[in-house]
Formats: sequence, structure tokens, C-alpha cells
Amino acid sequence: MQNRITEMIVHKSNSHHHMATVIDAKRHVAVRMAHLIHDGI
Repeated sequence: MQNRITEMIVHKSNSHHHMATVIDAKRHVAVRMAHLIHDGI
């Protein structure tokens, strides 16, 4: 169990930069979707 928690913490610190990239990508997708919806209507 302890090892599992350590793995999660390590994974969290490793994926922190990845998370920022994903959030940025999702923001881009949201903006593009908004443009598509706006242009489509």
C-alpha cells in the first residue's frame, strides 16, 4: 500500500507538466469549437 502511494506521488510530479500541456490543448479545442459553432450558426 505504501509503495502504491509513493508511485502515485511520483506519477503526479511527473505528470504535472503533462497536465499543463493537456489543459492548454483543451483550451485550444474549446476555442476552436466555439469558433466552429459561432461560424456555423
